[in-house]
Amino acid sequence: MSFFQKHVHIPSNNATVNKERSVILNLCMRISFWEYSLELKITVCFFTYFRNMGNAGNRAKKAVLISSLVLLLIALGISVVSVLSPSWQVVDIREFRAQHHHGLWQDCTRPHYHSYGISSEEYKEMQHTPLSCTYKFDHNAREIIDENLLDVSQNSAAGEAEHHQFFGWQKAVLVCFAVVFAVNGLALLCGICAPCSNPIAVFFTVLIFIALLFSIIGNATFFFAAHRVDSRFVHGLVGTYEQEIGSAFYLSLASTSLLLFSFLLALVSTYYLIQDANKPNNELISPVIRELVPLYNSTRHTAI
Repeated sequence: MSFFQKHVHIPSNNATVNKERSVILNLCMRISFWEYSLELKITVCFFTYFRNMGNAGNRAKKAVLISSLVLLLIALGISVVSVLSPSWQVVDIREFRAQHHHGLWQDCTRPHYHSYGISSEEYKEMQHTPLSCTYKFDHNAREIIDENLLDVSQNSAAGEAEHHQFFGWQKAVLVCFAVVFAVNGLALLCGICAPCSNPIAVFFTVLIFIALLFSIIGNATFFFAAHRVDSRFVHGLVGTYEQEIGSAFYLSLASTSLLLFSFLLALVSTYYLIQDANKPNNELISPVIRELVPLYNSTRHTAI
């Protein structure tokens, strides 16, 4: 019953009055219907606005999570390349006319002549000569190294061959990177499932942190070990040569930096995922629905 039906008394003693009463009531119902329809449209507009805002927020959160996964994947690829590379320490031994690359698990040599002895074209061609490599865990190579070390005073290659041994710190660095590879792979799988479960999202962030920690430990172990006197300098018969940090170490540092950025993005993504999970499901939608229901019922009642 509308306001006019409750408070306006219209006499009904003849047909004319009844007709006027019907016209007035019909007009009141139309006005009431239009008012509620307008309120309904405004409410629906606000509901659509908040829903679109929520969708935009979800897209931003997904973008952060995807960025973290992409950085994690790139970091894993760069880290694998760095470990496979022998160029962790590089030394140019002039008396051997060779450039030696000492890696974590293999050692390589490349013929290298200085520019004053050959033309520039030959020098450039020499730079692209393939490396000749041996593995630190190769038993035959180990026997040759041991034979050279027995006669250091008479064998000029003995001093350099000492750096072909498989040292404990190199094994420790390899173990660290093996953990990084395994944890990175597991983190990629968890990151794909992170939006489905908050515990998985937290586990995803923890895994990236573990990979970052072991990557830092591995790089720090190599850096300090490579700067020890017995690892930094190579002794020959003519002179002593200093080993330089090679490109593989800098690739590993780049991988660690990407892991750091991936970890920060994973923190942000996990924070918002947990925050959304702790919110009531009807925080934004329920107030709108509560307004729509009485408006809909009132509109139906008035129209009828």
